[in-house]
Amino acid sequence: MLRRLWRWLKRSLVRLFNSKSPPLRKRKIVEPPEQPTYTEYYESLAWLERGNGQVMAGAFVGAIASFDKAIEIKPDFESAWYNRGIALGNLGRFNDAIASYDKAIEIKPDKEEAWCNRGVALNDLGRFNDAIASYDKAIEIKPNSDEAWYNRGISLNKLWRFNDAIASYDKAIEIKPDKEEAWCNRGIALKNLGCDEEAIASYDKAIEIKPDNKEAWNNRGIALDNLGRFNDALASYDKAIEIKPDFEPAWNNRGRTLVDLGRNEEAIASYEKMSSYDKISKTITIYKNPA
Repeated sequence: MLRRLWRWLKRSLVRLFNSKSPPLRKRKIVEPPEQPTYTEYYESLAWLERGNGQVMAGAFVGAIASFDKAIEIKPDFESAWYNRGIALGNLGRFNDAIASYDKAIEIKPDKEEAWCNRGVALNDLGRFNDAIASYDKAIEIKPNSDEAWYNRGISLNKLWRFNDAIASYDKAIEIKPDKEEAWCNRGIALKNLGCDEEAIASYDKAIEIKPDNKEAWNNRGIALDNLGRFNDALASYDKAIEIKPDFEPAWNNRGRTLVDLGRNEEAIASYEKMSSYDKISKTITIYKNPA
C-alpha cells in the first residue's frame, strides 16, 4: 500500500516539475508623447501672443506664420489652431480655416467657439446646412451661446427658412437683449415674410441700441417704402447716409423712392453718388419732369 502511494506521489512530482508554463507575454511599452520643455512651452505661448497681436492689426499672413511656429513647437496647441482658423477666414481661405478649426476640435472636442467659427466659414462657402449643423454642435456644448444662435439665424435666412431664422434670432436676443445685429437681422427676416410693420419695430430696437447702425436705418427705409411711406423712407435713407456718406445701398434706395415720388432730378442726383452709376444708368429709365 505504501509502495503504491509512493509511486503515485513520485509520478505526480515528475509531471509537476516537467510541465511547461505558458510563455509570458511581453508587455508593449508605450512611450509617453514627448512634451515640450518649460522653455519650449513659453516660446510657443509667445508665438501665439504674437499671432494674436497680428490678427488684431489685420496682418493675417504674418499671424498665420506665427501660429504655425507655435504649432511646430506644440502640435496639440488647440488655441493656436483655432486662432489660425480665424486668420485664414479673414483672408477668405475658408476651406483652410475649416481644416484648422477641425484640428482644434480634434484636440478639444468641446471647444464651442471652434464649432461656431467653423459654421461661419461653412456659411461663407454657401454650405448653409453644414453651417447649421456646426452651430447646433456649438449650442449643444454651450446652450447660451448668443453668437451660435445668431449665426444659425443667418444661415437659416439664406435657406429662406425665415420663421426658423426669427426663432434663432429671438433665442440670441433672449440671451443677450442688447445684441443689435440680431434685432436688425430679425427685421430682415420679418421683411422677407412681408411683415413690414414688425420689421420696422425690430429695426427701431436695433437703432435704439446702436444709433449709428447704418444697415438698420437703410433696411428700415426699405420697409417704410414697402408700406408706401415714402417720405419716412427718405428720412431713414438720409440718416444712413449721414452715418456713412458713401453708403451706396442707401443712395440707391433713396433714388428709387424719389422716382416713386416723381422727383426725378433728385433721383438722378442720388444715383450719381454711386460709383456704379454708369452701370445702373443703362438699366433704369428716369423720366424727367417737363420744363
